[in-house]
Amino acid sequence: MEQEKSRSKVGIFYLSCYNTPMKKVINFFKEVMVEFKNITWPKKDTLIQLTVVVISISIIISLILGGFDYLFTNAIALLGKL
Repeated sequence: MEQEKSRSKVGIFYLSCYNTPMKKVINFFKEVMVEFKNITWPKKDTLIQLTVVVISISIIISLILGGFDYLFTNAIALLGKL
């Protein structure tokens, strides 16, 4: 009987402490650390290759958008002169 009372007190204390906002934050970061161990990180060569691809595509898209902006700006300026 005494063990049941101590278990219930410990259980209630544990639940009340577990539900505090700080315990939730601590638990969240513990879970994040567990998930970080499951991540398969890319190799250095793959990372460099993908970075070059992203930068290249970004430059190409910006040049295309800049060209369209230039064309539309000049077209609207010509229409404004009429």
